[in-house]
Amino acid sequence: MVHVALVQSASVPGDLAGNVERHAAWIGQAAARGARLVGYPELSLTGYELDRVAADPALTLTSDDPRLAPLREACAATGATAIVGAPTMLDGRRRLAALVVDGEHIRVYAKRRLFGRETDVFTPGTTPLVVSVGDSRIAVGVCADLGSQEQVREAATLDADAWLLGSLVSAEGYELEARQAASASTLLGGVVAFANHAAPTGGWAPAGRSGAWDRGTLLAAADGRDETIVLFDLSAPALRRPPVRHG
Repeated sequence: MVHVALVQSASVPGDLAGNVERHAAWIGQAAARGARLVGYPELSLTGYELDRVAADPALTLTSDDPRLAPLREACAATGATAIVGAPTMLDGRRRLAALVVDGEHIRVYAKRRLFGRETDVFTPGTTPLVVSVGDSRIAVGVCADLGSQEQVREAATLDADAWLLGSLVSAEGYELEARQAASASTLLGGVVAFANHAAPTGGWAPAGRSGAWDRGTLLAAADGRDETIVLFDLSAPALRRPPVRHG
C-alpha cells in the first residue's frame, strides 16, 4: 500500500528559488504523515505565469538543474517521491512539465493536451510516463490531459494503478473536472487524483478542492482553497478490479 499526499499549495509568482524551498518543506511535512508519493499543482514551481515564463528564460528548468537540489535532498532524506510542476526544456523545446523527483533521479513528463495560450509558450509532449512507487505504478499527467480517454486507456495498458495530475482548476470548471476524474478512475479501474492551486495565479482563481477518486467514488478531497495536504492510500494492485473497457 502506498500513502499519497496531494499538496494544495500557493505559488509565489516567478519565485523559483523560494517555491523550491517551500516545496521541499511540504515534502518533509507530507512524509512525516506517512506519504511516499507527494503531488503538486500545475506549474507549481513558478506559478501559472505564462507571460513571465515566456519573457524570462531563467524560469525554465532542465532535469539536471542544480536549483532543484533542495527537492532531491528532501526526497532522499524522507524516501518520498515528489511530482512538481515546472517549465522544462526537453529535446530542445520548452515543455509544460511534471518533474518526478526522487533521491537519485528526475524524470520529465511533458503535458500533451495544451490549453489556450499554453500553445504560444510550450511545445506539447508526445509520450506517457509511468513510474513505480512502492508496489504501485503511477501514470503522470497535467491538468487538461484528464479530458483524454485515450490517455486513460493508455495508462491502463501500461498497468498503471493510479493517475496523478498537477492541475489548475477554477471554481467554474471544478464540477466538470471532478466528473472527468470520476469517469477516468472508472475507466482506469484505479485511482485518479489531482492537486490544485490554493491561491490565484496567472489571472486564474482556483477552486482548491484537490481530490482523489477511486473507480468512480470520491476517496478524499480538500474542503476549500486553503493550503493543505490531502492524504489517501493506494491499495495493493492485486486488490484492484480490472479496468472497464469502453468501445
